[in-house]
Amino acid sequence: MESYDKNTVTANANISLYGGDLNRGGKTDNDIDDVRHQEWVFDYAASIFKNFSFFSIGGGVQTFTQFLQTGFISPYLGITGWCSLIPSSAGGMIIQQIPIGDNIKIGFTEHFSRNGREEYKIEFGAIPEKMPSPKFYREAGAGFYVSIIKRFALEFRYGRDLDNEQNRFALTVDIFANLNEKNDGNE
Repeated sequence: MESYDKNTVTANANISLYGGDLNRGGKTDNDIDDVRHQEWVFDYAASIFKNFSFFSIGGGVQTFTQFLQTGFISPYLGITGWCSLIPSSAGGMIIQQIPIGDNIKIGFTEHFSRNGREEYKIEFGAIPEKMPSPKFYREAGAGFYVSIIKRFALEFRYGRDLDNEQNRFALTVDIFANLNEKNDGNE
């Protein structure tokens, strides 16, 4: 939200650590298939966004999943939506931000999304193979972040898996870079 009312391009890289009720090595056996699931405890993302006054559009990759994102940004309020390209996950978030001086901002987020985690089906043939497929779930959650010097952010996020009644937590470190700092050619 630092780039509101500016014509800028912003790059972001982050890494997240997950905890809570993660599916760690669970197994489902039946007469036909051997299905295992292993939810990752960390992931990474990289993205790039173009801002047009109070609107933003961009895309990136989270671990191996490509996504598109668009939204409204202002000094104190942001609304964003995202979707993955294949397979389809999507969500929306409301962001409230409060400046504490020139270099520190704190923020609160609320989100609702359709997320996915990997599930592996063991295919038995001449050579057994682990075939990944997404297992989708609906999630509602909230978070808190601190942004420092307009370049770094630390975020804590809670999400409630509504389909499987599980709680997940994420701790994320973000690094931002504005690729240009022009304000409609006036700076």
